This record gives sequence, structure tokens and C-alpha cells, in this order.
Amino acid sequence: MTTRAIINGQMATSGSRMFLTGAAEVAQNITTRLLWFYGEAFLELDGGTPWFQTILGKSRGPEREAALKRVVLETPGVAKLTSFRLDVSDNRMTVSGSVLTIHSADEVPFAAQV
Repeated sequence: MTTRAIINGQMATSGSRMFLTGAAEVAQNITTRLLWFYGEAFLELDGGTPWFQTILGKSRGPEREAALKRVVLETPGVAKLTSFRLDVSDNRMTVSGSVLTIHSADEVPFAAQV
């Protein structure tokens, strides 16, 4: 699977860094899936994060973390979740951590701010 790179919030359309592969691709896909609403992508209707169904205003603590961890673990290429952090303050939520991928033995960091 090959994913177009997102550079400074914009999809790359030319240049040598246009496509990502390996661990960098997995990290970007995790971030993308965390930012998408459940069912938002027309080619992956069961992908994305269940923000309205499970997380926002519906649950606190363990249930919310479990839903977010599930999104990370179900991302193609993720072998293991090695660290996870959820910071909630005012109207912001930051999900970060690291994973082991099927492409590398090194931990790959990810982060998404909602």
C-alpha cells in the first residue's frame, strides 16, 4: 500500500517525497484515522474514529481510551502499541504514543490533536 504524503497539512502532489511507504506510512495512517470521523472515508466506511458514537460527551476514562487504542491497533501495518497518552484540556484532545510496525523493529511515534 502506498500513501500520499501530507506535508504541512497539505497533500503532496509532486516531488521526491510524494509517497510514503513503510513505518512512515503507518504513522501517517494512524494520524489520519484518528482525525477522521467514523465512516467519513467513502472507501473505508468502517474506518475512522467513533467520535460521536463513543467518545465525545458519551464516555470518560477507560472507555474513551479503549476506543482510541482500538483505532490505532486496527490501522494496517501496526503490530503492537508500545505507548499511549491521552491529554484532555479545555476544548482540545491530544492523542499520542508509539507503535511497532510490521516494517521495522523501531518504535514509530504518532500524534493527533483534535
